[in-house]
Amino acid sequence: MKTVRILFAGQLANIELHPNKQAVQRRDIVGTVVAERGVWRRVLEDYGTRQVVFEIKNQLGLDVGVYRQVLSYLVDEYGNCGFIINRDETVDLTKGSTELQSTKEIYDKHEKLIVKLAVKFLTGLLAKARSPQRHNEANSRLSKLLDTYVRLYMSGGGLARRKTRRTKAQV
Repeated sequence: MKTVRILFAGQLANIELHPNKQAVQRRDIVGTVVAERGVWRRVLEDYGTRQVVFEIKNQLGLDVGVYRQVLSYLVDEYGNCGFIINRDETVDLTKGSTELQSTKEIYDKHEKLIVKLAVKFLTGLLAKARSPQRHNEANSRLSKLLDTYVRLYMSGGGLARRKTRRTKAQV
């Protein structure tokens, strides 16, 4: 939770542990989008997510059950975008993996985007946040990661593509 507070200060407010009523020992992190620009404004406008959920999983690899759990949270103010933080080495989704298949299925069928954030990715951003010249690195890297999800992993349809699609006459 401290990492999320540091990395997204000024962009997310009221960041707190959100207890899971089904399993008392498990907690998620929830924060309110207050950003006027940048990646969190994009999450609010493109995905209708005012309350951002970060599902915490102390494990390597994610199975379909984890994705379905996050999907169940994405209603009302929680919008159409959620995040899973886990112990993987990378944020990349590999071809044929359960993670990619689950992410794409949820995106195609439910128009919800679930993004994996590896602990190593977040700790790397923390190291960069120390430098005044790189204070905006978290925003830039997370924005790039969302682009990767939409352009590479989810290509072929879905929510973000429809919202940003233009006809030739509009261009």
